[in-house]
Amino acid sequence: MSANVGTYSIGELYVGSDKIKEAYIGSDLVYQALKLPVKTFRFKFTDTSFNPSTTLASAKLTWTVADASRGLWDATSIQSGNTPYVDLFRSLLSTTNMGTVRSELIGANTSDMTDATGLFRACSALTSIGKMDLSNVTIANYMCVDCSNLSYFPNLKMDSLSVANAMFYQCVSLRKVPDLGQLPSITNVGGMFQNCRNVESGTLAMYNILSARITTAANYRYCFTNCGVYTSSGAAELAQIPSDWK
Repeated sequence: MSANVGTYSIGELYVGSDKIKEAYIGSDLVYQALKLPVKTFRFKFTDTSFNPSTTLASAKLTWTVADASRGLWDATSIQSGNTPYVDLFRSLLSTTNMGTVRSELIGANTSDMTDATGLFRACSALTSIGKMDLSNVTIANYMCVDCSNLSYFPNLKMDSLSVANAMFYQCVSLRKVPDLGQLPSITNVGGMFQNCRNVESGTLAMYNILSARITTAANYRYCFTNCGVYTSSGAAELAQIPSDWK
């Protein structure tokens, strides 16, 4: 779990040379240093009585309680082969399955992930995503498509990312286009931020990076269609982007 100061995300906290394991504001846990096994994700559920091991049972993963009193559960991929993350949570963390319960991803050990295709696809009950290691990910098509309540995605370096078609398509609650680094390997971003209507910032910065990398229109079509149109600052950034990108 990372801590946020304004728009900055802090991965580790120290007092002097001592690393902090947990930090609270009142009774609320605001920071926790995670040491998770590989292929493991830690989620927090808004209802502490919610049991994902029964409600969200899946042949693709196992659920283990981390701290029931805080609604913390770990999900570990048991998919075999070279793509253990593909479609791992697809439609699982959805309002259809969870009703009014919402979840946030506190953090994950994804150091071995190269393909994030459909990882959180249609997870409409997921509200935020914490720090993950996406440095080796080359494919992120549909990673967060239709995550309609996702308001926050962290700033992460994705230097290996090549294709990210519809990565955030229809993330209508997303407030900021994240900083994903300089994306030196990027080639395809069709519909990447299409219909992220409530974005307030980050669109223009992302366009400046992508437009320096991708020159074939077919590979960036609809990338920013309607991105930020519901906010004044987002609409102002979108207006500065050429029409063939939107």
